[in-house]
Amino acid sequence: MNKKITNPFVSIFILSIILGAVACKKADIKFGQEFLDNDITQIFKVDSFAVDLSTVYLDSFVTSAKGTVLLGGYKDPAFGTVKTSSYFELIPPSYADVYVGTILDSVCLILKPSGNFYGDSTLPINVTVSELADSIYLPENYYSFYNNASFNAKPTPIVSSDIVVRPKSNAPINLKLPNAFGDKFLDKLKVNTDIDLKTSAAFLRYFKGMKISSNTNSKMIVGCSDDVVMRLYYKTPSALEEHKYIDFTLTNKLHQFNNISVDRSGTVLGSKNFGPTSTATREISSTATGNVAYMQASTNSLV
Repeated sequence: MNKKITNPFVSIFILSIILGAVACKKADIKFGQEFLDNDITQIFKVDSFAVDLSTVYLDSFVTSAKGTVLLGGYKDPAFGTVKTSSYFELIPPSYADVYVGTILDSVCLILKPSGNFYGDSTLPINVTVSELADSIYLPENYYSFYNNASFNAKPTPIVSSDIVVRPKSNAPINLKLPNAFGDKFLDKLKVNTDIDLKTSAAFLRYFKGMKISSNTNSKMIVGCSDDVVMRLYYKTPSALEEHKYIDFTLTNKLHQFNNISVDRSGTVLGSKNFGPTSTATREISSTATGNVAYMQASTNSLV
């Protein structure tokens, strides 16, 4: 006696089993038996591709508040002539009524090499120190200074000299400044009513900051920490003559930045299609540079 299945759920269950059995069946792929054991066959797909490299020039990059003061410059056959200049502000310590009658011994700018450098460390580099004519300020809607930023300095530098720097020696760089330059600060410290020393803002209106640059004779760039100090050495006129000093220090690290300029004229990267003055693309294929791509962050060149 045949019975009909009248329960619809049972019908659906049986149909699902049938469909599942059909859906789970895999197609057989025959690779042949002569060289392959189909029980352990693995399939690998091999392809090839070509590498296309380019050198890309970045318009600008942030250099403020990086903790680095750059000195010097160099000329590289690939990257071109690179020049650096660093800008920063200095402020005096809190006023103390101890300078009346003191006499200036000397004044110098002290920088501490970080150990990083590029170029020939056996040759001297030029260091030119100038007083800023403009106050350092960030334009509206800007929060950092870039490598192309600059501020006007007074036309006559405070000092310009060629010095030998041993970047790996950890010895500080002492740039001697003219005594006449230091006297004007010590004279102000002798007067307790001098308005330029009342606040840091007042002093920065009087002395807007410094710029350190280099001429084209330099063959090395040296990195220094941003712990820049202008030190005034002085002595007291008493019978027991004492030699002391006072430091003007960098405090606003956001206003310390480096300008880095690159002239690629006459180099492989000086193509008309590459560089800051180009109206075309700022990318040059390695096919145009002898199948070589160039990368150096300090000159805005990336691969």
